[in-house]
Amino acid sequence: MKKMLTASVIVMGVLILAGTVALVIGIMKRADSNGIASRPVPDAAKGVLVRLKLPQDTKVRSMTRTDKGLAILVAIPGQGDWIYVVPTEGDGPIVKIAVSAE
Repeated sequence: MKKMLTASVIVMGVLILAGTVALVIGIMKRADSNGIASRPVPDAAKGVLVRLKLPQDTKVRSMTRTDKGLAILVAIPGQGDWIYVVPTEGDGPIVKIAVSAE
């Protein structure tokens, strides 16, 4: 009886270990087929540096990500509020839009 109990515990341990290995392999295959594991990590050195020439006391009020760029609302002393649209995809121009309250 004792030998049978020991054998069944060993068999169950092996089955649990085999199931865990199969689960990990399945997750790795699924992640790889979805492109999660094989996506390249973005290189910070390839990023684009954008410099907006703004007066020293300019305050950034908000930033919003759009489909093709970044919209930045700034308050420029003596000039009012402006929206800068900076493209994040491609080499488009930076668009400057005056905001007026009328």
